[in-house]
Amino acid sequence: MKKVLLLFSIILCYSLFSCAPYKDAEKAFSHQNFDKSIDIAVHQLQTENLSVKQQQPYIQILKKAFDAAKSEDSKTIKTLQTLPKDSTTLENLYKKYLTLDVRQTKIKPLLPLKIYKTGAYVDFAFEDYHDDLKSIQNQLTTNLYQKAMLTARDAKSKKEYRTAYDDFKHLNSIYANFENTDEMLLKLKVQGTDFVRVHFVNETDKSIPDSLEEDLSNPDKFEIKPFWVAYQAHKDENIPDDYQINITFQQVIIKPQQTKEKEYHKKATVKDGWKYKTNKSGDLIYDSKGNKIKVDNFKDIECSAVKKEQSKSVKLKTEIKIFDLETHALLQTYAFTTIGEFEHAYADFKGDRRALDTDLYHLTKNEEIEFPSWGELIYKAGIKLIPEIETILNVQQFH
Repeated sequence: MKKVLLLFSIILCYSLFSCAPYKDAEKAFSHQNFDKSIDIAVHQLQTENLSVKQQQPYIQILKKAFDAAKSEDSKTIKTLQTLPKDSTTLENLYKKYLTLDVRQTKIKPLLPLKIYKTGAYVDFAFEDYHDDLKSIQNQLTTNLYQKAMLTARDAKSKKEYRTAYDDFKHLNSIYANFENTDEMLLKLKVQGTDFVRVHFVNETDKSIPDSLEEDLSNPDKFEIKPFWVAYQAHKDENIPDDYQINITFQQVIIKPQQTKEKEYHKKATVKDGWKYKTNKSGDLIYDSKGNKIKVDNFKDIECSAVKKEQSKSVKLKTEIKIFDLETHALLQTYAFTTIGEFEHAYADFKGDRRALDTDLYHLTKNEEIEFPSWGELIYKAGIKLIPEIETILNVQQFH
């Protein structure tokens, strides 16, 4: 009896599970979301775990939704064909024909589909939209190309160049590299971009490493999110700069190298191998089987250690100003203080270092290392400006 109930439960769960998508498809159809209904039915019919009988409701909803969607799109196309053939009308026509074609492409791999009761095959009234699509695409691309070229020709500002760029990009999504679209996209990208050049000024009494200036002016070091902003270190005679970022190193405050020492003397009792257990008289003690009893051997140890902490640091004060090179206006001023520091600890010892606590014990494994140069610490402090500059470039409102 239990086996019968279990089998019935499994069948019931499976039936409920397989019916749920059908209800979703019916709901989508009732809301005239025919393509969603089609997608659900297609997905279910692509699965291999449905029997022929279980496929039937999905075949029926697929046929019903396809006919309804095709009828609706065909009516829309007839209405659009009566309107003036501007770019908006042409694009709407193109999208409708494309939708009709894509819808058929989804269903074709499932064919033939058969009605279980009658044995008849379901007839989907497919049509060849290739010629219509090609004709509309040619009209649309020509229309969009002329519009984009006109916008590009008349453009005088960064905003207008960007509008023309968007027009060509949209055209490219419909017809890849129509005429000279790719060439125009490259040209308009340059014309619409805000070029920001970096300039360094050293007002400190220290030498600033060349590697720091190279890294702070390297576009690859920054994640610049605005599409229309380009950060560059070297002036290109063919591309006028729009803005300039002045990075002025104002002051380097040094903290000389030093080594602090602190002495420790530790004692401990530690396990040191084993020995045979004896009584107070020194006689060996045996277990019930006559074996000698082994016990841990402990001994007292001590260790003297000198903990040594090396340190050296610089504090770099930097001012960043942004200028509009066309108007020579100062747009923003930022001030930053960054630190480059070196810290290292090690310990010398005499005695048995097992007596030391864990942290001090590990320091005995370290050795003294050479102090970094001032240049290395200035670089370490200066390179921390990268996220600050990156933020400035991402939030600054240029053109």
